[in-house]
Amino acid sequence: MNMEIFDEIFEKVSPKRDVPLNVTPPNAVVLMYNRVPKCGSLSMKLRLQGLGEKNNFSFNQSPVLPHRQPPSKQVLKVKELLAKTTHTHHFWNAHRYYFDAVGNYGGKVVWMNMIRDPVERFISEFYWLRNGLGKAYLKNAVRGKGGNNHDVNEAPRLELNECAAAGHPLCTWTVWPPGELQLSYVCGMNESCTERGNRWALQQAKYNMDRYYGVVGLLEELPLSLAVFEAYIPRFFKDCNQIKADEIVSHVQSSSDKPKVTNATKAILKNNLKEDYEFYDYVRQRLHRQAANAGITLSNEIKSHVQTEKQKKYVTNATKEFLRNNLKEDYEFYTYAQQRLHLQAGAAGIEAIQ
Repeated sequence: MNMEIFDEIFEKVSPKRDVPLNVTPPNAVVLMYNRVPKCGSLSMKLRLQGLGEKNNFSFNQSPVLPHRQPPSKQVLKVKELLAKTTHTHHFWNAHRYYFDAVGNYGGKVVWMNMIRDPVERFISEFYWLRNGLGKAYLKNAVRGKGGNNHDVNEAPRLELNECAAAGHPLCTWTVWPPGELQLSYVCGMNESCTERGNRWALQQAKYNMDRYYGVVGLLEELPLSLAVFEAYIPRFFKDCNQIKADEIVSHVQSSSDKPKVTNATKAILKNNLKEDYEFYDYVRQRLHRQAANAGITLSNEIKSHVQTEKQKKYVTNATKEFLRNNLKEDYEFYTYAQQRLHLQAGAAGIEAIQ
């Protein structure tokens, strides 16, 4: 079906979306953060852990479970977790797809999330899986999706440019992850939510965000996102936007360990992430409207500082190679320490944090 025709039909048969910009219940007692991986979720989680002490709410980390489970089981897990605390307000977080979390809390639940530029997120997750504690998981993902032995053995050594150009399953969305969509987390538990190119999944994600998510922020616009979080979910985010500029910079800077990704590769990735980009643009429009509605503007001092620090990260590969050549022993020690750390983590059954 033509995409424009489908979207028009969806708009006609779905409940109208003329919902207010502020959908946070005034008496909300539970904040649900179903974290999208590689979108600054660890930093946001730690930030809320600190705010829990300051703003008097419980911090709850759900155990590692499949992203998609029957909603009834999800609600039960949340109830069990929150029942262990004496606080009146609760923060829950996990890498989990959206589900109906009404439970015993009625209309007192509000959701939140963070997303980022889809291609940049894919690049980040690709190299996290390839270089970090996700190596074994990456091999198993290839094997589990029918990859041959060549694919499995090659996975930890792949460069993204080669991977995309060769049409390798890791870069053509026949293997999950890193082909997971951000919109799937907001769309929900329906199997269609994970299908690339599914227009229903995109529209459902928009619908859920409009109705149930107090704020969905953008990693690229973290200072603005924090200000909007505080304005629309104040019970949990009070004073969250009072953050030093150097802390902001630490979020917008990317890892220097990732090789340069060519524009051709980014174009291939972007073409496979059309719906995620449409969702990203929709989120950005809503975030900006929420900011304008709340009268939020960022100080020029913070904007200038962030821009200056972002410019500092552009060091040529030739310069990096020159420096690396003069730090051979340090790199050898670094590699040795990294190997030991990973062995210790594996022996202790510790999973990597995304």
